[in-house]
Amino acid sequence: MTKLKVIVIGLLSILSVSSVKGQDNFKVPFDNFYLNIDGRVEYQNSSIKNGGSTQKSMGFYTRSLILQTDFEIYKGLSAFYRQEFAGYINGGDGLANHINMLGLRYRYNNWTFVAGKQALVNGAYECFYLPGDVYEYSDMNNGFPVWQTGLTVAHHFGKQEFGVQMVNGLDGSPNLMSASDRLYYNFYWCGNLMDGKILTRFNFGSHYEKGVSRYTTELGLHWTLGRLIMDSDIGYVHGLTGLLPKEVSIMSAPLQCQYSFTHIRPGFKYIPSYVKNDTNEPFRFMSAKKEGFRQQLLLFVDYFPWEKKNFHLFCLGSILADGEYAGPILSSNNEALFRFRAGIKFGFDLFSKVH
Repeated sequence: MTKLKVIVIGLLSILSVSSVKGQDNFKVPFDNFYLNIDGRVEYQNSSIKNGGSTQKSMGFYTRSLILQTDFEIYKGLSAFYRQEFAGYINGGDGLANHINMLGLRYRYNNWTFVAGKQALVNGAYECFYLPGDVYEYSDMNNGFPVWQTGLTVAHHFGKQEFGVQMVNGLDGSPNLMSASDRLYYNFYWCGNLMDGKILTRFNFGSHYEKGVSRYTTELGLHWTLGRLIMDSDIGYVHGLTGLLPKEVSIMSAPLQCQYSFTHIRPGFKYIPSYVKNDTNEPFRFMSAKKEGFRQQLLLFVDYFPWEKKNFHLFCLGSILADGEYAGPILSSNNEALFRFRAGIKFGFDLFSKVH
């Protein structure tokens, strides 16, 4: 009930802000200010084939609902805030109701300094987009505790960005200040090659705990080849607290391709994953003392009624073929999961004053 009240209050606040926006005499007290809402709502029909039987389920889900703002306080100094009211959590539908980001950013010449709760820069390009734009995350990033409190120092060299992040240990806590007995260090590079035709992302993050090294490394490429847009990622996650025990590791290599017509954008996403579980207990993806491979294929079509607007209708079909271990929804005896989904993705500025 408390979460419902929070959502209602948030929506009423948005409506109040929208009414103020229409007043000509209203002045935004900051430069380079925007207030944005972004979300996705969908209908899902699932079918799980288990031997000779089939289990079906259906329903409506709010996959994402985010309110975010960014504004300049003084020359070079800006603040940012992002509130998540509903989120796509481990393949399910859940009310997040917590702050993703809240902090300050300072830019000086070719340097950027960030302090507060912020997003870890993961190398996979599927982590670059807003959650509402990602229909399915790979196993290595599904549920990854990306929102953490700490510091970032980045240097810009031409069209390249190199940075280091020092944040609280990845315990998966949604709290604004999730204290930990260790720190997590993340080194990243965001690149621009061939005049933007190829964008790159790479990171290596780790913390050391009681003789055990826990780390993740990911590499992503974003290709723009005329009307064809392609994201190819590969990454490895080993034993991060809040995500995996020290004996569990995941490797994924998602590939997404989409072709842009004027209003219609068909595409696919293929997600192969390899998981190794050396624990004595079942954990999230697989049975005890198991390792195996599974693959997921999504075919989707996005329809944009208006050009250059963050609003589109979509429908997709997907199949998850289980290998030697079980997925987040499947049990060890399930053979395949089929899904049909259709819905609306939206995003718009409530306020915008950008120079």
